[in-house]
Amino acid sequence: MTPCSSMRPIGLPLLIFLASWPLGCDSRADKKPAADAKDKVPGLPKGHEAPATVVEMSDLKIKRLTPLSAGFEVKYRFTKGQPQPGRKYMCHVKFKGLEIYSNRPHDGKDLKLEGTLQGEIAVLEPDQTALEIWMGELVEDKRYQKISNIVDGPIPGR
Repeated sequence: MTPCSSMRPIGLPLLIFLASWPLGCDSRADKKPAADAKDKVPGLPKGHEAPATVVEMSDLKIKRLTPLSAGFEVKYRFTKGQPQPGRKYMCHVKFKGLEIYSNRPHDGKDLKLEGTLQGEIAVLEPDQTALEIWMGELVEDKRYQKISNIVDGPIPGR
């Protein structure tokens, strides 16, 4: 008889304790190891499967080019997977707190395992004071799945 299958009359407090214990002799055997932090995409909605490709965005620099435009550069690094030739990637540039954005498409053959993305964006309204940038990868249903963290920063004054 195994320790899990032997049952003897016991007191009520012990029975309540055992009733709250996970079923099975060794519940640790069924647990999968947690994914590495490099395999996770911050902000991925609960219940969504982690993408096969994960990119870390960092070191966002924004500078005012003219009173009506700003330039940006951001470093990226593939931490899981690598850019695939023929796959489409999108650098999403959004004004923080607003639904105004600009997208910068890239083909996988043009991306390295790590590098810097640069661009320019028109800044026409006074409430456009900060940028958010993240990377997505085109999936089957013609939408971009988020594969990176979001970096953000203020746009210098006019």
